[in-house]
Amino acid sequence: MSTEDITSLLISDPSRRHDPENSPDGMVQAAVSQPLPLPSFEDAMKSTFLLGDYSHGRLLFDWTPLPDYQLNESANLLYQMMNVTGERFSLDQLSKGQKTGDYFNENGHLLSLPPYVDDSYTAKVRKSGEGDLSDMEILSTCQLLS
Repeated sequence: MSTEDITSLLISDPSRRHDPENSPDGMVQAAVSQPLPLPSFEDAMKSTFLLGDYSHGRLLFDWTPLPDYQLNESANLLYQMMNVTGERFSLDQLSKGQKTGDYFNENGHLLSLPPYVDDSYTAKVRKSGEGDLSDMEILSTCQLLS
């Protein structure tokens, strides 16, 4: 989808604003925009996507190599994704990738075998709470975030 296509979509279907309402911090007004159309599978496979964390104003993943674990930029992105989600790519998923052999061995592990790091929301909330939050509070917070 080109910049012109996005501009045309936003002109034809602009975001809408809710009526202003009182909050403890003063008057607030929320804007609602519509999702962009999903790209086709073929277009998605030819694209590069950046994921952002708007609550912290930063990219979700760090696009840098991780030499300590012999990971280039692309392999480190895969490593970060697996650590944040706590999931691994299935062998079925990897069998469909054209560059799978560049990053994964036949067992589905990254070639340099970096250690697993629990970087999930649960781990982050548990660490930031440092004993101040019960397991139920941690679970509730993580469900809200996901």
